[in-house]
Order: sequence, then structure tokens, then C-alpha cells
Amino acid sequence: MPSTGNPRLPAALLVLPALLLTALPAVVAAPRQKEKPKSLLRQLVPRTTGRNGYEEFLMAADLVKSSKLWQEVGRKQLTLAQKRRVLGDRKLQRALALVRKGVSKRVHSPRESLDFESPLPELGALRRVAGVQALQQYVYYADGRNREALDVLRVGLRFGNLIQQDSLISGLVGLAVSIVNIRATGDHLDQLSARDCEYLHRLCLEWLQMEDPLPRVIEAERAGIKRSMRTIFLAKPEALRGILEDAGDGDAEKSDRKPGQQPGTAPGHIDPDRAAAQFRQAQGSPEQARALLAQVDGRVDEAFRLLYVEYRKPPWQRQDIELPADGSVGGFIIALVMPSMSRAFDAYSRGEALIRLLATHAVIRRYEWEHDALPADLQTLDVAALAIDPFTG
Repeated sequence: MPSTGNPRLPAALLVLPALLLTALPAVVAAPRQKEKPKSLLRQLVPRTTGRNGYEEFLMAADLVKSSKLWQEVGRKQLTLAQKRRVLGDRKLQRALALVRKGVSKRVHSPRESLDFESPLPELGALRRVAGVQALQQYVYYADGRNREALDVLRVGLRFGNLIQQDSLISGLVGLAVSIVNIRATGDHLDQLSARDCEYLHRLCLEWLQMEDPLPRVIEAERAGIKRSMRTIFLAKPEALRGILEDAGDGDAEKSDRKPGQQPGTAPGHIDPDRAAAQFRQAQGSPEQARALLAQVDGRVDEAFRLLYVEYRKPPWQRQDIELPADGSVGGFIIALVMPSMSRAFDAYSRGEALIRLLATHAVIRRYEWEHDALPADLQTLDVAALAIDPFTG
């Protein structure tokens, strides 16, 4: 997964570092006194409302970032006593309380819009909050406080779902947050009582019944690509022109042609050099530029329409979309910037599979308490859809 310390969106454009490098102006600043970093909350929410749970998430992230004890943890192998000491940090305790408060509210993105220049500085910090939740689960399980550990898992799963708001990368970070919490409980399943198993089963079902964040992530990605394309067309055309011209280099052309085939002769395809030439020509005419931008917008909408078709299929039947080649400049541009959503679909399926496994394990463990023996097969447990592998059906 890409680093989420300060990612830029949409994720589709992350595969085009040259575009970002040429689009962002070089700034030479005079040396100045180092300023105290602005908090994530103040960066993203100049005026808090108290009605958006995302505000509590940002406050929690700020506290975790500022905790000296948590900064010292790193990748160290801590003893239980050391974990207790870290968890006793007031900042971390306050952060955990804020997340619990945030998941009880309505949550929406603090941003009005995103494009490829929009920073997402909070995502790495939110991922670290999940690490504190996992640490809390460990200490609770060590103390035999299983129900409280499962309550932390419940909050962590909701937290992971709710931070998936306005980008594909926020979706992947949200999945990572959920998985960190799932694994913290998965390491201690043999400690669960019969009642604990019943509770774990219920909270897994609760997660599976939550609103699927993937549609809003897909829609955010569509809007982000269109907004970014408009920014490039109207304000930074030289960035896209450079990408099109680079795509006309020998290696890029040869990859799409059979031996001996001339550039631009493949039915339905357009030669990169010709695409770059048409884009340069459009920049000299506002009318042509608007027409080309409309063409790109249309291709984006068509691509995401096909994406929604795949989303509505069972996970094991989904395929990566392939846009029909129509020989248009717009089609060529979208082929460059569209992300491969098959990997994102697979990531979401992995998250769902882990929840199903966790719920099924809880049912098996509960059966073992009841009968002092393992069930002969899953049919004995009547776990229904929980036993369906989302990768194979």
C-alpha cells in the first residue's frame, strides 16, 4: 500500500508521478524560523461544529502524534509492563475516548472537494490510532477483560469504516485500520468464553450490515479525477501535454503494436504522438479545449459506469474494467489516468473475508464450549453466508 503520511489525490494520478512533478510549481523560499506544525484539526477544520465525528478522529490523531511515549514505541518488542506504561499515557487515553465519541456521531469528510493537489495528512495519523487500539486490546486480553477488548474491536471496526470518505486511498487506510483491530482479537480467540463468542459473532454481523463504504469511495474517485482533469486543462495544460508526449516514446508505442505495425494504425486506437498534437492544437482554441474536456468528462463517466456494473456483481465475479477503444484523445487520456480497481476490489474482499472468518471462528468456539468437541462440519453450525469465500463464491 502506498504511504499515507501525506498522500495526494485522486489515487488514479498517483501512478503518474511525472504529472504531479510538472504540475506543481517549484517554490524557493527564504530560510525562516521553524514553525510549530499546525494540528490536523486546524488544517482541515478551521471552525469545529461538534456534529461531525471526523473532528473527534482528527483530535485523536493529533494526540497520538504528540505522545512522546507512542513515538518511542516504533517497532520495538514491548513487554506487557511496557505496554501498560505506554497505554497509561493520558494523551493516548484521551485519543481512545475521542474515537469512541466520534463513532457515535454522523461522520462526513471535512473537505468540500479534492483534486490531485489536495493533501491528506491525517490518514497516516489515523492509521497510528488503530495501533493504539490494538495495544489496548492486548492489555485487556492479558488482564482477562475480554468483553472490554471486544468493545475496543467494535469501535475499531466502525472507525475503519467511517474514515473511508473522500478518496480511494482513504478507503484502503480504513481497511487497514479494521484489519489491525481484527488481528488484535484474532491472536486471542482461544481466550474467549462462550458469552464472549456470542458477542464477537454479533459484532461481526453488525459490521457486515453496515453501509458499504466502497460506493462512496468510488464516487469520490470519479469526482476527483474529473476535478483534476479540469484543473489541468484550464490551469496546467503543459503537465498533461508532457505526459502525452512522453507516452509517444518508442517503448510506449511498441507495447501496443504488433511487429511491423505503424503507429496509430490499430483499429480503435490513437497514436500517442497524434494525441499530443491534438491536445496542443486544442490549447490554442478555447472552444476546442472545452470540447476536448467534455470528451474526457464523458469518458470518465463511462469508465465509472462500467465500474459500478462490476461492483454490483458478487465479489468473485468482478473483473477489471476495459474501456472500449474509440480512437479519441479523451479515451487515450483516461486510459492513462484510470486506476486499476481490481486491486481495490480485492482489498475490500480480503477485509470482508477476515470478518467472516472471525465470525465463523466465534461460532465454532461457542459450539466447542457447548459440546466439548469440534463440529463435524460447517453445515452443523448453520453459519449460512458467513462460510462463503468472497474470492471464489
